Amino acid sequence: MCPSILDGDILTVERAAADKIRLGEVIFYKTPDKRLAAHRFIKRRLREGKLILIARGDSNIEPEEVASGDLLGKVKFIQRGDRRIFPDSPLFKAIALFYARINFAVEAMRKIAGMLLRWVQGFKVYRYIVRTLIRVKVNYEIESLDGLDKRILAKREDKVIAGLNLNNFTDNEAYRGWWIYSTQVHWFYRRLGIAYKLTYTALRFLKEEGATQVRLFVFKDNKPAVNLYSKLGFNQVSVPAIDRELRRGDRKTKKERIIMSKVL
Repeated sequence: MCPSILDGDILTVERAAADKIRLGEVIFYKTPDKRLAAHRFIKRRLREGKLILIARGDSNIEPEEVASGDLLGKVKFIQRGDRRIFPDSPLFKAIALFYARINFAVEAMRKIAGMLLRWVQGFKVYRYIVRTLIRVKVNYEIESLDGLDKRILAKREDKVIAGLNLNNFTDNEAYRGWWIYSTQVHWFYRRLGIAYKLTYTALRFLKEEGATQVRLFVFKDNKPAVNLYSKLGFNQVSVPAIDRELRRGDRKTKKERIIMSKVL
């Protein structure tokens, strides 16, 4: 919530009903992963007869949905040293609007730059130049995380240039088993086959561990990723219990995700 709320500030929160929150007030609530958050209320909507609050941090781009049952109250004032600040004052609302405008402009520029980069990376000459520059061998390593979870890393010399997580869920029947999460490749090394080798390394490790199946989420419109996983033998599948969760999340992000699975 920068600049309205800074590290070290003390918040005083008062109870408030979801239907009584006014535009511009800062609400205090529980997130789905049980964290506490304070964001500015921007609008409300009804979904299946239930009241949903829409909130956004003053320096954030994307809004968040808050179920009325997760609302804990609204921020009455902020104590910053000897100062008492009221986040719904005209001054702070003006500051919030200023930051929001800047962030939307930065996000738009970032998206345009990303589109141009992906266009350039589509040319063979770009890939040839980068491969020529990268004369050091890329190594693939496996690190242990909490429990059975693993992290597969791609390193050039000692620098991590890509990675993915392997998570083994045991306490949820719908998710039970191995999943690939958080695949990331540094922008400079994309379109060079590193994501393919990274995923292949993960599949080989799982097979050696005796796993029989691995699944992952991917955005349906992410054609390069869908094609990559298809080449590695993944197929789109349906898991009814998870599909319902995906649809709820897709309505929020306005981007459709699918589940892909591979039998090992």
